[in-house]
Amino acid sequence: MNYSAKSMNGHPNVLLIVTLASQTPQAKPFNKENENATYEHISQLCEQQAINLFIAHFANTVNDSAVLSWGFQDGRWNMVELPASEISVAYADLPQNFPKANELRNLLVKHSVFCINHLEMSDTLTDKVLTCNLLPDLIPPTFNTSEQNLGTQLLEASNHQDLRTDKIILKPRYGERGKGIEVIDFLEVDSARVRNMEDYIVQPLLESDSGIPELGIKGRHDLRMLIHNGTIMDFFIRVAPANNFICNQSHGGTIAYFQLHELPDRFREVAHEVDRSLSQYMPRYYSVDVGVGRSGKLWVYELNTMPGVVWNAQGTDKMRYYGMHQSIIASIKTGLKQTVVLE
Repeated sequence: MNYSAKSMNGHPNVLLIVTLASQTPQAKPFNKENENATYEHISQLCEQQAINLFIAHFANTVNDSAVLSWGFQDGRWNMVELPASEISVAYADLPQNFPKANELRNLLVKHSVFCINHLEMSDTLTDKVLTCNLLPDLIPPTFNTSEQNLGTQLLEASNHQDLRTDKIILKPRYGERGKGIEVIDFLEVDSARVRNMEDYIVQPLLESDSGIPELGIKGRHDLRMLIHNGTIMDFFIRVAPANNFICNQSHGGTIAYFQLHELPDRFREVAHEVDRSLSQYMPRYYSVDVGVGRSGKLWVYELNTMPGVVWNAQGTDKMRYYGMHQSIIASIKTGLKQTVVLE
């Protein structure tokens, strides 16, 4: 079905590209109801601002001219083929290591669609090597698995008491949501298996087992701050299971929530330092994941250009996400204003 919401109500069309969305035609954009319900809420917020929101996966380009998308209107989802020429703004997750994502990226660029976050910023945040180059004093040394003398380089670069080299983090260079992460022994670093893993990186293991004493957090952890145009909007902490190194929920991690005023100043300082390195991009909405080493130094694990906005299946944490949703709407509105300026 070809459909133009723009011609129907005169409101701008915004495309939200989400890697959780379906890549094939179906009644709703997501397979899980909490995901559908979350994006229904975001769509309704857009509708209140006279914005038509459409949801799509980056692989949903149709005939190099449109995007198979879903819009939530009048209380139900409608599947449409949205012409790229009628998209004003895209809030985009376009990982550069996927050909289909690059196909959609080229289509958006061809039609001068304003992208949030800026594609250059998104590429830096999703590429762990570029992120390390951006913040070399905050991120553990990062190397491609194809580097020559990898083990020697790791040992020479990891001269800090917080960084373990008996254990090494192996993860996808462009990964997200904790997928594909392994903790391996140092002796495996120069093995054929590791060296032949394409688009993977290795880092010394940041030992964060001392926790965050001022927040009562014990053990290995990952504190995520959500940042909108330089302002910290919220934070929460993921805690790894006992005897585990990975904090993501997909690996059994648990989440601890706090009020924003409880965020210690030292974390705020790191967030502001990171944001200064991205201040040339407007609007910007992203997250910073931080861990505390045994020495007390704060380290950045990674940055995320599209932090998760889906509440849990029970919906018990809805209120935590409402502020995030409002930040997305604010970014979209800023992007729409930018398109007017560019015109």
